[in-house]
Amino acid sequence: MWGRLPGLVRVRFFDDARPAQVEALLRGLGLSVARRGDDYWVLRASNPADLPRVLKALNSSPLVEWAVPHYALVPLREPLTPIKPQTL
Repeated sequence: MWGRLPGLVRVRFFDDARPAQVEALLRGLGLSVARRGDDYWVLRASNPADLPRVLKALNSSPLVEWAVPHYALVPLREPLTPIKPQTL
């Protein structure tokens, strides 16, 4: 099951976005970098309740190609039967 991770957003910036511009945008929205990858960044909102406003602001920025909530695969519950490794 996919679950949204509270307060985290995944963002891809356009290639021509300058680091100073990106830093100013993040600072203005109260965001910090949780992880920086080659294709996208994962950002953390200082207040997870602000995520809808932050997503709207990011997606309207000329620096941002796209911004979406960060999702991860999370178990709904423990399995009923433990899975045991099989041997050959």
